[in-house]
Amino acid sequence: YREHDLPLWYMDNLRQIVRICNEHHIKLIMYISPLHAMQAEAISVAGKWSVYEQWKRELVDIGEFYDFSAFNEITAEPFSVDRKYYWDSSHYTTSVGDIILERILGQRSADGIFGEIINKNNIEQHLLDVRQEQANWRLNHADLVEYARFFRGFTEKVPEILLNKEVLQNKIRVVTEFQRNDGT
Repeated sequence: YREHDLPLWYMDNLRQIVRICNEHHIKLIMYISPLHAMQAEAISVAGKWSVYEQWKRELVDIGEFYDFSAFNEITAEPFSVDRKYYWDSSHYTTSVGDIILERILGQRSADGIFGEIINKNNIEQHLLDVRQEQANWRLNHADLVEYARFFRGFTEKVPEILLNKEVLQNKIRVVTEFQRNDGT
């Protein structure tokens, strides 16, 4: 746990929950919520992708889980006025919640990698597949990748930007151009 940001008690508490459920014959279903592609890119840009993958490895050591966070039609939904899967990059709609429930209850297939069951036998292949999907998404969304990198750089250099009018004007221009190209 020293090499990532999850406190030791986090996974210990989860292990305790699993133990209690097992002792009381309660079926515990674990899953990772859908993570919009922009949120995933923000994790990557922050240098925390390996931490995220390690968390999944540690989770699978505790038990199998459904992973709804991979790159797919739902999690890579473009930001537009008529979105149907996400209210914003952090909150998915009730229709996505319904899909999650249908998948967990066995009423729907994984449809590729949305809601794939992850276990010790497939975790490494799954992580590899997600990395490949992320690379494909980046190729098709270079503008959004740049947008995520811009905000990472902005938060790291706020004092420098505030002291340098030319740098600040350039950053504002990039955001404005992005917004115009995005139609917002």
